[in-house]
This record gives sequence, C-alpha cells and structure tokens, in this order.
Amino acid sequence: MTAYENKGMDMRSRSSSKEFLANSDHDEEDPFGNMMFVSMRQNFCYADPVTSRGKMIQMIRAIALIVTPLAMLMGFTAYWLVINVDESNELKRAQNQVLDAQLMGGAIHGLQLERSSVVYAIQTANTSSLNSSYYFSDGYIDELSDWPGACKYKNKTHLKDSLWSHRNNLSRNGTFTTHKEVEFYTEINQCFLIHLAETSKYMHHGTLWQDYVAYKTIIKAKEAVGVAMSLGIAFFEVGDLPIDDFLLLRENDGNAQEDIDAFTMYSDYGKQRYEQQQHTYPQIFAEMEDYRQKWAINSYPNASFEEGETFHNKMLAYLDIMNEVKADMRIYLLDVIDRESNNADTMIVIASIVFVVVVILTPTLICLMHNLTNSIQRYAFDASKKSEELSIEKSRSDSLLYQMLPKSVAQQLKMNRTVSAEHYDSVTIYFSDIVGFTDLSSRSTPLQVVAFLNTLYHFFDECLDHYDVYKVETIGDAYMVVSGLPQRNGTKHSSEVALMALDLMSGVHSFTIPHLPEEPLRLRIGIHTGSVVSGVVGTKMPRYCLFGDTVNTASRMESTGLPMKIQVSEVTAGMLENLHGFELEPRGFVEMKGKGQLKTYWLLNSDRRMRSRLGSRSESIGKASNGLPSVVTPSVTLNNGVLLDAGTL
Repeated sequence: MTAYENKGMDMRSRSSSKEFLANSDHDEEDPFGNMMFVSMRQNFCYADPVTSRGKMIQMIRAIALIVTPLAMLMGFTAYWLVINVDESNELKRAQNQVLDAQLMGGAIHGLQLERSSVVYAIQTANTSSLNSSYYFSDGYIDELSDWPGACKYKNKTHLKDSLWSHRNNLSRNGTFTTHKEVEFYTEINQCFLIHLAETSKYMHHGTLWQDYVAYKTIIKAKEAVGVAMSLGIAFFEVGDLPIDDFLLLRENDGNAQEDIDAFTMYSDYGKQRYEQQQHTYPQIFAEMEDYRQKWAINSYPNASFEEGETFHNKMLAYLDIMNEVKADMRIYLLDVIDRESNNADTMIVIASIVFVVVVILTPTLICLMHNLTNSIQRYAFDASKKSEELSIEKSRSDSLLYQMLPKSVAQQLKMNRTVSAEHYDSVTIYFSDIVGFTDLSSRSTPLQVVAFLNTLYHFFDECLDHYDVYKVETIGDAYMVVSGLPQRNGTKHSSEVALMALDLMSGVHSFTIPHLPEEPLRLRIGIHTGSVVSGVVGTKMPRYCLFGDTVNTASRMESTGLPMKIQVSEVTAGMLENLHGFELEPRGFVEMKGKGQLKTYWLLNSDRRMRSRLGSRSESIGKASNGLPSVVTPSVTLNNGVLLDAGTL
C-alpha cells in the first residue's frame, strides 16, 4: 500500500467518521435519546431507602436479584436433565446396536467358514468339515435378533431353509462349482453387510461413530478376505482360475486391504490392536503377503492339493486373527458406551438433585427495578455506539492490512505473532511489463496513463482470482506474481502461473487502450521456478517481500523476452513438461546479465485452460469508460536487500 493509498484511505475514513458522528449528534436530539436522561425520581420503581416504603422496595429488589439467576438455573437444570436422559437412552440404543452388529458379524463369520469348507470339499472331495461348519452357521443365524429389511430372505427360517436346500443339493449331485458356491454365500453376506452399513443412527456421542464405523469396516474386510480365501483354495490346488474367478480374487484382495487401511484410519484403538497382532504373529502376516505375490498373476506352477490345504489352514489362522481384532473392537466399543452411559446416569442424578433444590429454594418474587433497567439500556446504547465505531475502524484497518500483506500473514500480525522469514524450496515467479510503455506515456497525459494502468491491472487482478497465485507488486508498468507461497501447493505452482500467463496474453489481444484505441497493447512475460525466502519487511508500513536469486532470474526472463511472448526458464519448462498439456518451443541460449547464457523456452499454448470467459472480460474492460481510476499501487520489491525499480526489471 503506497502513501497515496494511505492518504486516500485516511481521507475516506475521516469522511465516514464525520458522517457517523453527525448521525450520532442527530440521534441525541431525538426524543428517544432524551428519554435516557429522565430524572430518576420520576421512575415508578424509584424509592428512597430512608422511608419504610423505600426499604421494602429495596428488599424486593434484592430478592429479585437472587430469584432471577435461580430461575435461570432451574431452567438450565431442567434442560440439562432432559439432555442427559436423552443421551442415556441413546447410549443404551447404541449398545443394542453394537450387540446386533456383533450377532450379524457372527452370522457372516459362520457363513464365511461354511463357504471355505464347501469350496475345500469341492476341490479335495474331503467333506469331513462340512457338518461342523453347517452347525456353526445355523447357530450364528439362530442368535440373530435384527434382520435386514432389504434381504431377499424374509426371516431366519427362510434363510435356513434355503441353506439346507442348497446343502442337500450339494451332497446329492455334487455338480456345484467353486464360482457358484462363492457367489451363493457371498450374496447372503452382502445382505448383512449392506444392513450393517446403514446402522449408525445412534452413534453420535464423541468419537463413538468413528469406532463403530471401524468395527463395521473390519467385518467388511474380513468378508473380502473370506471370498479371497475360497477362491485361493482353488487357485493353489489347480494352478490357475477362470478369468472371472481370478478377477474376483484380485478384487476382493484389494478391497480387503483398502478396508483394513480404513479400519486403522478410523480407530486409533483398532489400529493399535491390529499392529499388536502383526507383531505377535509376524509369520502369518508375512505368509499373507507371500500369497498375494503368488496370485498376482493367474499361474502357479507348484499347485497341488497339499498347497491348497496349507493355504486353507493359513487363511483360517489369518481369519481368526481378524476375528480377534473384531472382538477386541466390540469389547472396546461396549466399554466406551458403558463408561459414557454411567457418566450420563451420574449427570441425571446430579441434575435431578439440583433441580429439586432450586425448586425448593426459589420463591415467587419477580419485580425488576425500572431505573436499573433504564441505566442498563443507556449504558448498552453507549456501548453499542462505541462498538459500532470500533467495528468500522477495525474493518478499515483490516482492509488496509489485507491489501498490504497476504491474508495468512496479516492474521498472524493481528494476533501479535512474530512472522519469521520462511524458505520455500520451489515457487514460480511471473514478471511482465508493457512493451513501449515509455513512448506510450509520452503521448498520454498523466491521468490517461493512470486510467489505462488501472483498467489493465483491474483485468489482471480479476484473472488472478481464478488461479492459486499471489500478486506481490506492481511497479509502474511491471507486474509481479508468485505461486507456491505463502501457502505451499506442491508442484502445482508452475502450471498455475503458466495458465495465468496464457490467459493474460490471450486477454491482451482483445484489450483496448481507452485513450488510444488504435494502439495495440503488447506484453513481455518472463517466468522462472526456484527457491526463495519470504518475509515481512518494515514496521511503519510492512511489506511482504521475496528474496533470492530466483527473483533476479525471473526478472531477466522478462527483460530478455520478446513482445507478446512468454519466456520460461529451463527449470519451469521441465516442470510443465512433467505435468503434460503444455506446448513449449525451445528458444535456445540467451545471454542474461549476471547469469551468463541460459537455455530458455517459449510457452505457446496449453490444452488445460479455458480462456473464452477471460477473453470476453478483458475485451469489455478494455472498452470501458475513461473515468478516473481508483488507486494503482506503485510499490517496489526488495530483492536480495536491493530495491528494484522499473529499469532493473
């Protein structure tokens, strides 16, 4: 912000202040204002404490001062009591929900074991474990208290009848395939999983919902592992799978890994328990990774019944580990719910006691002192007026500060924090100036030059709003922009500045100089990427400045460029090529002051931008009226401790 801007803002501030004070004076002449100064002896509730009547009134006032907070406390206590009762009821429903999820997870676990046993029997003709798996599945299903509404099986009996029909058909004809068995049992488990995904209604207390989502996620991950296990048995016994089965195996393996990652992300306790299992059973987890490597391609030359049986046993051990983690997670959830429920019950007892005490102690005495009310109103009115004045001044000072500094830096200064110099490993700096600006200025009046620059920079500033960039300075006809600071944006800064430069160059083609409509406007643009140091310089008028050789190089890129060309350094060109979508043309080696010969490129175009909207805006701005501008900022940039002027740039 320049001295001219400060002066203009100060004049506007004084004008607004005078206008506000004038309105305030007018308000004091209003009859409502005069009511604030009515004699206290004319108030109905005024009483002389010397008289008996006055003493009685003073006593009533004292009682009222006690009754009012007690009445508020009674209302708050009643509200607190209702809230805690609702919370206690909700926690009890949440506990039932976890128990229902436990039973449904058990049913899924039983069907997982039955599915793997059936697939194992199909592959090995060993049916010894089928009856026990049937028994466990039926037992888990019998324990279910909640039933999925969207499931094609109407109830537990319907599901068990379908299961026994399927089992009998399997034992009679034996023509079932691995794919059909996996599909049959997975469809049933999917009904349960979908129902579980929709049950988080009462998990709103603290982080309880996160732990509950983690609990459901480990059940889902366990089901994906179960599907992969069933298909893996056939893979390690036969050596390959039909393409559909192989894709299903890979898909479920990937889903299991994603769900486990989500489980550890949602719950810190779950992550801790899972990592403990990894440390306790490192061999099993290592074997799981080995199996994933083996089925990465649909070919296993060492396939045999023994390999399939070994895989089956290892996967059962892995499922047991996941089941143990799931059980620990359930116990943890129930412990949290019990603890919170006990706290809620304790709060109910306390709130009930407080409510009864308040009701007993609170008499029906309500009388407010009118004079006190008037005094409070007068003080409130004065405070409101002062607060409004302070708010106006604060808005003005904030507006000035945000024009001088980045918002994040300004906010740190407002909080009295020290803004230290900060190093940025990689940012992209943009410099541009107007070709022939000196000649153009000589043919224009000062007001015309200011109006022209204000119109042009208004267009530039609007264009900047569409990109992740920060305008550092405007120095006469020179314009400096940076991306990648004060908020770092990874490797995005080079593309942001490049796209902005292309849009500005496109807009300049249709830009019309207000007082010289026949004179074409030509820009020269330079871009460079590198490291800089940023900091706030100055105390009376602090400025956000950039330091480093990158600033000099970017300035040289602009000064050695050609009209209506965008010259970029080799570093910037390399980053743009890695991002793809940018059309670059080598310029060759260019002699630069203090740098020697540097290889540069012309930035020609990009297929990643939309310039039609900005082009139309620039045309409309270019043809705007020749009215006086607001304020153009003729600031200077500090570079390596040296002031840069237009000649240096």
